[in-house]
Amino acid sequence: MVRKFFISFLFFILIPLSASNVVGKQQKKILTKQEEIPELVVGKETAPITIIEYSSLTCSHCAEFHMKAWPQLKKKYIDTGKVKFIFRHFPTDATALKATAILIHVPLPRQPQALNKAFETQAQWLETNNLKEFGRICGLQEKFCESLVRNPKVLDAIIKKRVIYEKALPIDGTPTFIINGKVYAKYLKFSDLEKILNGSRLHAK
Repeated sequence: MVRKFFISFLFFILIPLSASNVVGKQQKKILTKQEEIPELVVGKETAPITIIEYSSLTCSHCAEFHMKAWPQLKKKYIDTGKVKFIFRHFPTDATALKATAILIHVPLPRQPQALNKAFETQAQWLETNNLKEFGRICGLQEKFCESLVRNPKVLDAIIKKRVIYEKALPIDGTPTFIINGKVYAKYLKFSDLEKILNGSRLHAK
């Protein structure tokens, strides 16, 4: 588990204060406010169980969860209407922060697929710290991605959203799961998760 640490605004001394906002016309609006940073929601709104994951794109345990437990969770619980899953970005280092800046600008309908692909290929793009490759994986133009990771307003919005999460919940590392209001601050195998879900379902109203 990646231990919690505060992302310093000193990151911005490494980032040019002026960033190009010239992108293709087909690109969406650049997100520069904390309230614009999206959370990904998968599953039926009426599902009796809600899982919230706080995750970092550079976290190996987060990647393991999405590669091993997620496919089974989706098939058995989300697709059948038993679970609503909410993913929230909680970057734990500068690379995760910049990768988040890219991923949140993928058109929303494609973000869940892009997220899973990012975790599946984590070792590939993280080993060389190649955010150009990460942008390609997300299906975005290289120049657009470069403008995002150099834009202080975008990065500041992500950090402010993380701070909100951190003040509201006891998040000591990633991944952290909230299942029907109860905190599980550890990596969960599908077998562990299933036991929790079965217990939550028995007590769900």
